[in-house]
Amino acid sequence: FKFSLRLFRSIEDFQPGGLPIPSPMQAPTLEIGVIAGSDSNLLLGKFIEGENDGRVPVDGVPFPGMTDFTVAPYGHHNIHHTAEVAILVINFLRNGTFGTRRR
Repeated sequence: FKFSLRLFRSIEDFQPGGLPIPSPMQAPTLEIGVIAGSDSNLLLGKFIEGENDGRVPVDGVPFPGMTDFTVAPYGHHNIHHTAEVAILVINFLRNGTFGTRRR
């Protein structure tokens, strides 16, 4: 029983407002790009309302202060291993933007 509670607790943490991210104190201005996945191919994705990557809802990913945000059509486990996401990251590092229009 404890295992199942711990298993689903992380989903609650990733809901909007579930996991507060404090602003860094006296930090230099940073450009932060955020990429969310939208392929909910995992079983847990069926329990998350709205568009999600199987673990995290897309609406819960953006946060104040980010420079750019985009959604890629991949799941939580495979988003890191795709050429498309690598190109998005390179675009952001070079230009400060992913070069996409979806927000």
